[in-house]
Amino acid sequence: MEDAKLYARCTYMLQTTMFFLDVKMNFDDISREICFGFKFLKAGSFDLRYTLPGYPSCILESDRDVKLMFRSLVECKVSSVDILARDCGGSSTVTSGGTSLFDDGSLYLSTASKNDSIDENEYLGCFRPEAAKSYLSNEWHGYISYVGQKFEGGVLEFRDKLCKFAIESGFMFAYKRNCPSRVIAHCSKRHCDGCQWFVRALKNNVNGFFYIKELNNIHTCKGVLRQQKSQLLGSHIVKSVISDELKSNPGVKPKEIISRFKNSFGLDVSYKIAWYGRELARKSLHGDDGDSYSQLAWYQSAVLSTNPGSYCILESNPLTNRFERFFICFAGCIEGFKSCIPLLFVDAAHLKSKFKGYMLCATGKNGNQEFFPFAFAVVDSENDANWNWFFSHLYNILLPQGRTVTFVTDRHVGLLNAVAKHFPDSPHSYCYYHLRENVRGLYRKQSQSYFIDKIIDEFMKVAYAPTERSYYYNLANLEKEGGNRYGEMANSIAESFNSWTKELRELPIFEMLDGIRITCTAPI
Repeated sequence: MEDAKLYARCTYMLQTTMFFLDVKMNFDDISREICFGFKFLKAGSFDLRYTLPGYPSCILESDRDVKLMFRSLVECKVSSVDILARDCGGSSTVTSGGTSLFDDGSLYLSTASKNDSIDENEYLGCFRPEAAKSYLSNEWHGYISYVGQKFEGGVLEFRDKLCKFAIESGFMFAYKRNCPSRVIAHCSKRHCDGCQWFVRALKNNVNGFFYIKELNNIHTCKGVLRQQKSQLLGSHIVKSVISDELKSNPGVKPKEIISRFKNSFGLDVSYKIAWYGRELARKSLHGDDGDSYSQLAWYQSAVLSTNPGSYCILESNPLTNRFERFFICFAGCIEGFKSCIPLLFVDAAHLKSKFKGYMLCATGKNGNQEFFPFAFAVVDSENDANWNWFFSHLYNILLPQGRTVTFVTDRHVGLLNAVAKHFPDSPHSYCYYHLRENVRGLYRKQSQSYFIDKIIDEFMKVAYAPTERSYYYNLANLEKEGGNRYGEMANSIAESFNSWTKELRELPIFEMLDGIRITCTAPI
């Protein structure tokens, strides 16, 4: 390889200068060439990195690094090298020996001599311009770097990184060829401005990886400038960015995604794109909501075989084989409830997955005044038939324990009928909060607010009466019904279970059920 054929492409702030290389050049020679190409740069104000096939960020800080770079060019059989110049930060100072200190404490070899003049920014003090904000998307600028670059994720990874590279670099591209085995793209201003930027990548049939075969990474068109809004920033880009976050935070909202892109990436995302991106990420992580229902038969069998003593019922339509209802009470919950107060708080909560539905739950309370998850079910709606079905299975579980269990509910019609039908001898108490709202509703259309508030205040005094004398008449009625609340006035325990499962209720049914199982059985 002749020395005259060697050349370098140095990029700084989306601009590129080119110069010839000579094996006799040292680090200061290369720095002078870069300063000659970028008149506004001064020696010592930047640090350098270069790329080689398989090594996207090689250190270039000394004469030794320069010699190794030339040696690597010969071994890789390439005649050019891409060099990236980056600001060191205006607050770094030159010390003896030619080393400088970054703000983060790391050292780099300065290109300035001891006699060089000090940067005028050092005299500006607190009035010097602030450094540009660093975004997480800065690394996207290196996603398309050199010929031979490898993409182990195949065409999907290549397309994803190509879009992110274009977003960060500030240009649009068009596909000339886009198929699973070959992608060719060029700058969208090729026909109007004659821009020669292009990339060609092919699939390797042996390992399935994608490799860049041709790349002209220089733009000659105008208007290559990174912007907050980009037509390339679609739902697939959002999906790739938030997938990891969605594993630990499945309840992330589109508004939170918009805020994260704004603050962490400096990019604007519409609500629609954020929402679709989240749905794509969910499907990628958890699978399709419809397919999740087909796994319930296996899940029922696995629970009963690996957790003996559990109570698990799956019902489907015998004609269509479509899912109808699912009930589960783990063996540990059945055994643990024997040591809990004989009190169950019953409530329902909306499911937030694609097919909606309801979760019916029965939650207990242990001796430490902590809520104890007992049994839950998934049904299509909160109606009489489903509540009767739910309590029939509760009866099968509780009957062998031989205890009289008190139920606390919100006076839903289906609950009133189901408790009376399956547990006629059990006390049935009502949540004070729901009773209070029922009283408020009786007078809402008949009286003014001050009268309603007075009625509610009197109702509270009766409900919380401290002695039998002050509550003699009402207590007599309660004892006549056989009520025993164990000091509980509200259905807040059931609400705690609903809050506890809030994020899980957004997942497909299989992942939701298994998530509850993991949470129930996790060691404290």
